[in-house]
Amino acid sequence: MFRRLWQDERGAISVEMAFIIPVLLILALGSFEVSSMVARQSELQSAAAEAASIARAATDADPETIEEIMVASTGLEADDVTITQVFRCGTYHEYTTDPTEDCEDDDVVSTFIQIQLSDRYDPVWTKWGIGSGFDYNVNRTTQIG
Repeated sequence: MFRRLWQDERGAISVEMAFIIPVLLILALGSFEVSSMVARQSELQSAAAEAASIARAATDADPETIEEIMVASTGLEADDVTITQVFRCGTYHEYTTDPTEDCEDDDVVSTFIQIQLSDRYDPVWTKWGIGSGFDYNVNRTTQIG
């Protein structure tokens, strides 16, 4: 009887599929989540490039206007978008928010816009207590004057 059961191959594919299907489902879910993560990072990078282009093109655009455009185009909350005008004195590497205090009289003052976009992504598996989400932080500084 054991010899007959050992040689009987009916149902072998069902047993193999029972082992393989969960692995394939996990791989498919992981691929979908990774593509969503990469797509969101790309969207935020494009939005930062858009903000830099707006700042360079519109010489009279204030940071609040650029911030409103970024909130509308990215779907982020206003707290997650920060547009700051900063300055650099001469050849210094650090930026300052007040060139009248920090720069020398003979320094050439350059004007920059700093763009900071923040977002959070929580993959679907975090709902089951596996792993944790992560934060996106996209920073870009562009010279406008």
